[in-house]
Amino acid sequence: MRIEIAPGAGALLPPPLTEADLRYPTGLDVQLSGLGIETCSTSTLELSGPESCPVDSFMGDGSAIAEFPLDHRVFHEAARIAIVRTPEQAGHLAMLFYVYDETAVSAQIVLKSRLLPAATPFGGLLAIEVPLVQSLPEAPDVSVGEIKLVLGPKDLTYYERVHGKVIRYKPGGVGLSKHCPRGGFPFSVELRFLGGSRASARTAVPCPKG
Repeated sequence: MRIEIAPGAGALLPPPLTEADLRYPTGLDVQLSGLGIETCSTSTLELSGPESCPVDSFMGDGSAIAEFPLDHRVFHEAARIAIVRTPEQAGHLAMLFYVYDETAVSAQIVLKSRLLPAATPFGGLLAIEVPLVQSLPEAPDVSVGEIKLVLGPKDLTYYERVHGKVIRYKPGGVGLSKHCPRGGFPFSVELRFLGGSRASARTAVPCPKG
């Protein structure tokens, strides 16, 4: 999934992002995907990074572009995202998004998220909390220009011990339902920003031909 955030009319940058709700179609069940059979804690990520998390806690990856003003110019910095499963919150599957890279922003950020119910025609939503991050001392908070997320990438490999031997395998991942609703599989995103403004968008993945 790719989300691009454009500034409003007359603005250099969009305001800093604080929350994102990503709704997905019925039949797309992350909990039954086989992804994230172990968990990693927030403290482990903050102290040691994703390398210290169990391999079988990884659920996906992605990238982000941070934007910030400096001397009346807009600077863009790219970062990578590691997605890991973390212990459930109030009975809901929870994930952590670890945003990292050696950039001018010079920060590693942990975003918390939960899978929650959603009203029809959606099957659920991924609610992501986005902390405010200062670009430079005494400078404005960073804006988010783009987010790309992939759950269950093709190169993801898990390990299981069977009868004393370690077996490598690839988890099934998240697939769309075989039943495609009229108009395609619906997805939507709702974004909330510092100051209370909101933005939303909706799209649909076309039904497979034949």
